[in-house]
Amino acid sequence: MAMPLVLKADGIVFGLAAIFVAGLTCGFGFYLQALTSKYVPSGKATFFSICKIPYPKLAPMFDLLIAFNCFGSGLSYLVLFADLMPEVTGFGSRVSWIVANMFIVVPLCFMRRLDSLKYTSFLALGAIGYMMVLICVNYFVGVSPELKGDITFTPSGWTDVIGTFSIPIFAFAGHQNMFTIINEANDKSVSNLFRIINISTFSSYTLYSVVGMLGYLTFGNKVQGNIMVMYTPSALISFGQGAIAFMVLLSYPLMFHPTRTCINNVYQHMREWTLEPAFQEIQPLLETEALPKQTLDMNNTEFTVITSVLLVIAYFFAFTVSSFGLVVAFIGATGCTSVAMIVPGIFGYGLIGRGIPRVSGEGSTKYDVVIRRAALGLAIYGVLVMVCCLYAIFVLEGI
Repeated sequence: MAMPLVLKADGIVFGLAAIFVAGLTCGFGFYLQALTSKYVPSGKATFFSICKIPYPKLAPMFDLLIAFNCFGSGLSYLVLFADLMPEVTGFGSRVSWIVANMFIVVPLCFMRRLDSLKYTSFLALGAIGYMMVLICVNYFVGVSPELKGDITFTPSGWTDVIGTFSIPIFAFAGHQNMFTIINEANDKSVSNLFRIINISTFSSYTLYSVVGMLGYLTFGNKVQGNIMVMYTPSALISFGQGAIAFMVLLSYPLMFHPTRTCINNVYQHMREWTLEPAFQEIQPLLETEALPKQTLDMNNTEFTVITSVLLVIAYFFAFTVSSFGLVVAFIGATGCTSVAMIVPGIFGYGLIGRGIPRVSGEGSTKYDVVIRRAALGLAIYGVLVMVCCLYAIFVLEGI
């Protein structure tokens, strides 16, 4: 919904280029996750388990970073839903809608596997499709002349370019769930994972480009951050706004799942510290036993406790805090760039092309050295993007 704003700031040419670069770099991050997943047993890939191979002491830190990003992003979904629904329906308060969404969110968050959420994901995709149709139809039908501004092809100013730089990155960033998708895939071969990445990334790029282009051409430089609030009120528009609100709500469990996994990993790592030294010094008899522990599964009690505690904390903040402007901006600038670029880049640089044996021989190519250098480049690029985004938040926006 914010893609037209990118084209407003960057112009049509640079705006489409910014969306393409975001898709390219985030897509490469997905590729690196697929390749590094082959260094752990099949179905056991997590940020924690992979990080323990090249950087064992940093594994808890990476998991806390992922948990912080996912928890904060999910929290913003709850707040956004509660803010949208009173306007869409015309009744109920923000608090009452938070209470109401608990009956949907809580049961979904107690599901162990992401594939259990496939039906809710279909509903979310339906909402996206409806929104895209609305934007296309309104472009061809047209809007009132007073609602339309000028069209530009080049940036209006580099300040605005930097200020919107993180929007397409945020849109493509779904790396927190990539390892779970790999683990649950029936065909975990690198070729199949690459096919999934290509299809999903290209589809997303097409969607974002069409929405951005047609939305910008409809309203020109008068376009706002959320294009759906600019259309003349009608039953179709209200239905679309409601569909978007529920799409956001149904996306919350997708953020909650990796949050819970990362918190469990940190908890299990802390438990390892309490083991007796004598037990830790037992030498493995087999080479496979010498690998870092990859499985940090939750028993039923741990699953229930961690899920319940995270939900209580999330709803506590959702009830008590009404504005997450700075928090969401900070999480978007730091969390998304970290998860989509910096972390995959660091993992790829630490594992690929360094002679570390793969648990699965698949994935090794003659281009490993090139991929390793490109992974380092992605991590460095991610740091630069983070600096630019933070600069935009705290300096350009005057926060």
